[in-house]
Amino acid sequence: MCLGMGLAYRAAFHAPHPHRMEVAVVGSSPQAAALADHLRDEAGDALRVSTAATVGEARARLMDRSLVGAHVPDPKAPVLLVAAANSDTSATVAEKVFTEVAAAQDRPLRVDNITPLAAGDPTARGCSSCWSP
Repeated sequence: MCLGMGLAYRAAFHAPHPHRMEVAVVGSSPQAAALADHLRDEAGDALRVSTAATVGEARARLMDRSLVGAHVPDPKAPVLLVAAANSDTSATVAEKVFTEVAAAQDRPLRVDNITPLAAGDPTARGCSSCWSP
């Protein structure tokens, strides 16, 4: 039984990687569409890349959990919108992906978490509405 549990545990966490993680590039310009296309081509099945016309649309999609991250291109300092309270792990993966995108463009990336974690719940695994500090 111990061997079976060990193998099952190892199989579940062996080489984890994103699969169809929903992200978006914000903007309706040809440059935003080109960046989304490039990410789609590079990521394969790891990411499902779309565009969001506005920051407001991206925020709404993050709040309804249809997105994990939204990249807002900027010539000086791009921004990544995440909702860590939805899934801290997914937000961390999105941050890693878009940090690499910003680094390739030689720009610093600012991360804006639009749903901070509940006090006393650093892993976002608790019920924020029933948590008492």
